[in-house]
Amino acid sequence: MADRTAPQTRERDVDLLFSYIAGWAALVLAILLIHRIISVWMVNERWVLRGAIILLALVATWLWGYGPRLGAGSWDWVRRGGLNAALVVVALLVGAGMLNWIAARRHWEWDLTKNKRYTLSDRTRQVLNGLRQDVKVTAFFPGRQFRSTSGLVREQAQDLLKQYASASPRFKFQLKDPFVDAIEFQQLGLKQLDAAVLEMGDKRQDVLEFTEKALTGTLIKLTRDTKRKILFLTGHGELPYEGMSTDPRGSLSTAVSRLREVQWTIDPVSLYGKQAPAPDPAEVAAIIIAGPRRELDQSEIKHLNEYLNKGGRVLVTLDAGGPSLQAFLKDWGVEVGNDLVFDRFERSPLFVVEQPEQGKDLTRGIARTLHGRARTVTPASQPPSGATVTPLIKTEQERTIIIPNFDPHKPVSLASPANKNESATVAVVAEKTLSAPGKGEAKSARLVVFGDSLFATDQLVNFPTFFNGDLVTNTLNWLGEEEALVSIEPKEEVSDQIFVADEKLRLFAALHLLDFPLLAIGLGIFIYLRRR
Repeated sequence: MADRTAPQTRERDVDLLFSYIAGWAALVLAILLIHRIISVWMVNERWVLRGAIILLALVATWLWGYGPRLGAGSWDWVRRGGLNAALVVVALLVGAGMLNWIAARRHWEWDLTKNKRYTLSDRTRQVLNGLRQDVKVTAFFPGRQFRSTSGLVREQAQDLLKQYASASPRFKFQLKDPFVDAIEFQQLGLKQLDAAVLEMGDKRQDVLEFTEKALTGTLIKLTRDTKRKILFLTGHGELPYEGMSTDPRGSLSTAVSRLREVQWTIDPVSLYGKQAPAPDPAEVAAIIIAGPRRELDQSEIKHLNEYLNKGGRVLVTLDAGGPSLQAFLKDWGVEVGNDLVFDRFERSPLFVVEQPEQGKDLTRGIARTLHGRARTVTPASQPPSGATVTPLIKTEQERTIIIPNFDPHKPVSLASPANKNESATVAVVAEKTLSAPGKGEAKSARLVVFGDSLFATDQLVNFPTFFNGDLVTNTLNWLGEEEALVSIEPKEEVSDQIFVADEKLRLFAALHLLDFPLLAIGLGIFIYLRRR
């Protein structure tokens, strides 16, 4: 009898050993799976699903060996406090799950970057707090098959949209794949894969660039009752603002595309002739006179002054050796010099301005700009009544030569005794407070004059490490009283990287996966051995 029961006992012991090992393996695998789910926040992730299948098999193996003992020893387990311990563990797990659930739905984060890259500006928060209707955002990004080209854009856009949604309950967004949701993508009429549509009631605006300035600008345009535009004056050989350019000075197409990205409407305008109507400031945010090659007609000056005296805004960019528009600008306290600003160290008419005049809203966040073939533009000694003219951009005295009586058809002489070695003002801002007839409301006219138009051309706007593009958009936003856009400072991409060899990277990944599980297992073994 004993001979027959011995093999059964050994077989039973082997089964219990396998069940014992399966139980511990199931515990370790469960901890690893929980850690993986918390790390990637994906229950349907491939390795999680495979691990769950293996976990179920291990649990079934453990129950096959220890199942009969569970019922027999359950009362003794309860009497010894096992139930209380199990309830405590369940309560801890439920509490941890609730904390994770709350954290997943509440956007809490600490921005530790040097330039606060992941912190919304105060202006953006003001715009979001002022929303009176729900704003629905539908953003499209290609899926995994294009992850190498658009994955980074998707992550950055998702982070930005989360910040907006966290700042206002009225801002709601969803991410979609233009290939999976191709019908909706086509119905919306989007031409770019990485794009978004903002909708508020029956209004709609598109976003093609996922930056705070572009997104906030779109919100402002979406919530505004009237749609204003920017007009480019034509008829004087001005710089072209779109398409291919035959002008040797270049084109303004890049700067204009940036303006359109923040939802400005761009149109041409001609003010020549007495019959041409003066623009209405309620509809026209600003008029740009970009590098004219001929002087303005008296009728055009009259229309511009009428527009400004109604509270209009004008941007003028000039060139050394070209027309000065002095007949128009003198009435606003601006004097234009017939000279050329030259960099004595580089021996070039191309010069850098570090830190434009601080305190001006339209130069906020701009570290350096690049200019070329500029002439001096200064405040008049006796500006008109009510007008205030202040310098905007000034060069450094030690590296500046001002060449008077500049003639573009004659060679430049740096040794001429008439040259001046002094700081040059190449941009000014003129403001004039007006009174609205019959209403008693204060209005203001704004005029910005640059001594060069080259700073706004494609060549210099696209030049790396310079902020010419931001200077253009800030100036137009300030003229159009879009201070919310001006105060959003451009944030440079700061790359703080640590390069690690592949072997060490795999080691770090393994340690990150096993750190907390191994700590929990180690503590469990320590407590178990100590109790024994």
